[in-house]
This record gives sequence, structure tokens and C-alpha cells, in this order.
Amino acid sequence: MKVLIVDESTVAYGNISLLVERLGIEVVGNATTEREIESTIARHQPELVLIDTRCSYLQGPDTIRKIKRLNPGTNVVAISVFEDQQDVKQIFESGISDIITKPIESERLIDSLRRLGLLQEHSSKSLNESVNVEETVEEAASVTEEKETV
Repeated sequence: MKVLIVDESTVAYGNISLLVERLGIEVVGNATTEREIESTIARHQPELVLIDTRCSYLQGPDTIRKIKRLNPGTNVVAISVFEDQQDVKQIFESGISDIITKPIESERLIDSLRRLGLLQEHSSKSLNESVNVEETVEEAASVTEEKETV
């Protein structure tokens, strides 16, 4: 399975990438603009898009609708901090499959992927046994620091 991550935070992208890669999911990229989203979807046809609906260069619900038009079979999961019920309502009306609030808990992501039929039981067991979330966050932060100094 392939996933596109849409998040302008390199730390958040690193954390999410590590989590999904340990689940055996291929990360096909991180997009921060609609143009990047469109080109990545056209090139890779991901089954899943994890999107921070608060990215400053995107219009949350409109961007989700565009993703669904580009690839109707794609599951879109919103990952964000939601400030009020109106935000949540607009996001659900845009056609998303699920919402996960930040900070992301690995258990919540696993549950969401299972409900969507994107994750097999045995895959998530191995993650639960091998991933310490604090270690994952530290590892992602060190990878991000290395990339920023290069």
C-alpha cells in the first residue's frame, strides 16, 4: 500500500513516515502544495492520503474534495488540531474517511487503518511490539535535524 503525507511540518512528516513505514506502508512523498498533491497522486495513485488540514498553503475541505476528484478510491484521513465543531463538520462533509487529532498516537492511527480495511491484524501487532512512540519521535527529530543541516 502507498501513502501520501500532506504536512508542512518536517517533524510531523518524519514522525508519521516512521510510523507508517513500520507498518509496511510505502511513503510516496510529502506534499505541501496543491500542485505537489496533484502530481504525486497522478504519479503514484496512493491508496491513502494523510493530510494536515491546517497547512497554510491549502484550503482543507477544498483540497480534500480535489483529492477525491483526482482519485475517488483514495482514503483521505485528516490529521490536525481541530478548534471547533464547525471545522470537524466541514472536514467530514468534504469526503474524508477519518479524523485523527494531533499529536498522533500510533494506536489511533492503527485503529483508523484497520477500520478502513487498509491494515491487516498481523501488521499492527508487529508495530505494537516493536515501536516505542517516544523512541520514534526522537528518531524522527534526529533524522529531521540531519536533513536540515545538509
